[in-house]
Amino acid sequence: PHLTAADFGKINCPVLYLGGEKDMISQKEFKKMQADTPNATLRIFPQKSHGDYVEHTDFLAPVVREFIK
Repeated sequence: PHLTAADFGKINCPVLYLGGEKDMISQKEFKKMQADTPNATLRIFPQKSHGDYVEHTDFLAPVVREFIK
């Protein structure tokens, strides 16, 4: 919660940011994190809350697999 744009800019590996449309983190904040992180991908899941995509691995696994290919 206390990371700056400079902190995100230091990340040097591919990053997959995952968020829900109804997440506790706003889509605006997710988009800023993505913009500040080199080589970052953002995926916002429609109609999902944080728990929906974090706790339900059957839903999340294909997304993560595709990213790491």
